[in-house]
Amino acid sequence: MSIVVGLAGVALILLIIVDSFETTILPRRVTHRYRFARLFYLTTWRVWRGIAAILPPGKARETFLSLFGPLSLLALLATWVVALILGFAMVHWGLGTRVHAPDANITLASYLYWSGGTFFT
Repeated sequence: MSIVVGLAGVALILLIIVDSFETTILPRRVTHRYRFARLFYLTTWRVWRGIAAILPPGKARETFLSLFGPLSLLALLATWVVALILGFAMVHWGLGTRVHAPDANITLASYLYWSGGTFFT
């Protein structure tokens, strides 16, 4: 079971790294059918547009819709960060990396905390 979790973590890391490279650096349009950024934007835009439909037509709705672009870039970056932290935590949990913690019971949450602390330092 731990090998499967470790391999899933490696696959998640590779997926996020390739997707972030294709989205931010590649100078041409990528035509993969299944891309994480594409799924992210399709999903979040539907939700954002649904919330905007509740607002009365006019300036308030247009202002709300115009906020989607800048906020979605930040949200996509945050989603990539969370996915990388989760991926590395899964890899270390799958490998059984030794972590010195005050609690004797090391869980996936311990590895998530360790991976997040390592990522942000």
